Amino acid sequence: METTQRERFSYYGYSFGQIMIYMILTSFLQIYMTDIAIPAATVGTILLIARVLDAVYDPFFGIIVNKSKWKTGKYTPWLRISTFLIAGLTILLFAVPASLDLWVKILLAAGLYIIWGMCYTLCDVPYFSLVTVMTGSVTERNTILSRGRLFSLIGTAIIASLFPLAYPKTGWFWGVFIFTVLSFAVMTPLGRVAKERHPVTEEAPSLLALLKAVGRNKYLLVFCLAFMVANITNTILTVNGYFAIYCLGGPEMISITMTVPMLFAAVFCALVPAIIKKVDKFDLYMVATAVGVVSSIVMYLAGYSNFTLYMVLSTIRIVAVTYTSSFMILFVVDCAEYGRYKTGEDSTAVTVSLQTFTAKALGALSAALGMFILGLSGFVDGADAVQPPAVLDTLWILVSILPAAGLIVSFFILLFGYKLRDRDVQIMSKVNQKLLSREAAETMLSRKY
Repeated sequence: METTQRERFSYYGYSFGQIMIYMILTSFLQIYMTDIAIPAATVGTILLIARVLDAVYDPFFGIIVNKSKWKTGKYTPWLRISTFLIAGLTILLFAVPASLDLWVKILLAAGLYIIWGMCYTLCDVPYFSLVTVMTGSVTERNTILSRGRLFSLIGTAIIASLFPLAYPKTGWFWGVFIFTVLSFAVMTPLGRVAKERHPVTEEAPSLLALLKAVGRNKYLLVFCLAFMVANITNTILTVNGYFAIYCLGGPEMISITMTVPMLFAAVFCALVPAIIKKVDKFDLYMVATAVGVVSSIVMYLAGYSNFTLYMVLSTIRIVAVTYTSSFMILFVVDCAEYGRYKTGEDSTAVTVSLQTFTAKALGALSAALGMFILGLSGFVDGADAVQPPAVLDTLWILVSILPAAGLIVSFFILLFGYKLRDRDVQIMSKVNQKLLSREAAETMLSRKY
């Protein structure tokens, strides 16, 4: 391996800390907002506006990163700056007093969340792009990214298991403060120890050239389209906390319903690096998508009165969907390699920013969709609210059958549209590193690209 053990563990630590902050925001911020008496439909509007704005400026930030020329590297300086910002803003977001007038709370929560999203972008694009310059080996890159995703799942499991038990006792502010400080501590080292061994030596292309390069990257566009379709109906993360509280019995059920599946998902993801050395990761992706569809349909038909059966089906689905969502970055990085091979332009940061744009735009739409539907079903805000039967029925639809709709369409988009494979990407990478001639590569590729 080209990277040192210290670098790799710093990368994994960043994955661990970043996902804890992300999970607190995506899984619990909406609950916090309705607890301080902001109506559900208004919360949906805040999430939609903030995340759409966040998604819109992602590609522009990707261009800035791609053309940046820091003395200490292209990506690591951004990580050092952003780690401080997102930690501080996360704490401030959960410090909005419930006693304020409604419109003051709305404006304060919306403003802080919009700024938080901008600062989160400062870490997201450089973090995912960094691995492409840490090592020139696609195999090592896949291993680092896969294990990084494993540490993300461990961080997710910790938030899922401990945070729902902590915040009712500590209060929202101190619960968030404790976990944010932990996240900050494990995220800080990466920006200082990572080495950018394979910097792009060519002159940075123009903005127009970068946009054209991404626009001509057909496999990137196909994969992002499929990912968008798969996740636009994925309202699970947004409403699972409400489902656990109001349908299953209380905040402590958030811990059970999230932790158990995530532990199994972590075990599976720990095996992913070994699996994709023998099986193309695209084939694994397609199998996981199919399993996600089938388990969602069976879950809906079976209901949740049998809690054991519900947990088994939920675990199967989460293991499958976790692979399709967490390992998207492996495919995006492959698409960046393909794009450089085809056009000669390195647009890695812009390519990665398109991935983050896609993920954030979908997060905005799916979160807003879930909250709008809850609002229309008659959801009652307030920490001690009792929900009518229509809300309970709606929550079940949102966590069971609705997510399957997007997965079905996504499966067929990828089946007919995405042809990039691991072996060919490794060959393209050697050409991009000038270790292999283009003429020789053309004879080695499995198909004409």
